[in-house]
Amino acid sequence: MIPTWLSDLATLRDRDLAAEGLVVAEGRLAAERLIARSAIEAYEPLALLATPGAAENLEVFDSRAGLAARWPFFVASEAELSELAGFPFHRGIIAIAMRPPPLHAEALAETMAGRGLPPLLVLPRTRDPENLGALARSAAALGFGGMLLGPPCPDFLSRRALRVSMGAVLAMPCARLGSPEAWKAFASRGYALAGAVIDQGATEAAAWEPRAPCALALGDEYAGLDQAWLAVCDEKITIAMAMGPDSLNVAAAGAILMWRASLAAARGPLA
Repeated sequence: MIPTWLSDLATLRDRDLAAEGLVVAEGRLAAERLIARSAIEAYEPLALLATPGAAENLEVFDSRAGLAARWPFFVASEAELSELAGFPFHRGIIAIAMRPPPLHAEALAETMAGRGLPPLLVLPRTRDPENLGALARSAAALGFGGMLLGPPCPDFLSRRALRVSMGAVLAMPCARLGSPEAWKAFASRGYALAGAVIDQGATEAAAWEPRAPCALALGDEYAGLDQAWLAVCDEKITIAMAMGPDSLNVAAAGAILMWRASLAAARGPLA
């Protein structure tokens, strides 16, 4: 049985979840990762809900040093979970927590300096939460240390971004960057910003030798990086296309370029 206070979440959209300071992880993998992060970060457990079938297989939670014991646990039918989710829900498990306070860009810059300046992903205008989630998943897999999002970007802890990222956004430090001017906090710590463009005069990705510490800026899915952001880029890179398409989806292009940047991170700063 789902308590009344939880049923009220069914009417909340992503923007409301952010305003309320909530994060909702749907499905076993995302829920597991939220539970794991709650042990080391300020994700305050509110509820763990599971269908009877899923509840029978929760040993994985119990094996993680009793993490599930910190979570108020409710068994509910698939129909009840679907009503709570706001759509037909077949993933069996939902975890709900309070999210940590927002991380400011200056604090992220300080954190990156303390971690040896790992590569950064800069997304001034990525508007689609699925693209945002896919980029976060690639960034985590390729060793990126954090993400910077411009004002038009959606909530990086939205249900869709969290789901598409397979929970990677939970462990990825992320801050809002209000304008290109704010990039100075990172440039002053040595980061070189590479902007992805569609331009035959830019360095082709196959020949790109990223400068470490490296940051990669990806533009709007349709318009690319605007002139203000291009002005603060240290270099411009492009992915050559075969005849026909003029570009890749931003998540696909980002994965390719982040892989190249990860090679620079492994090599370390140039002497």
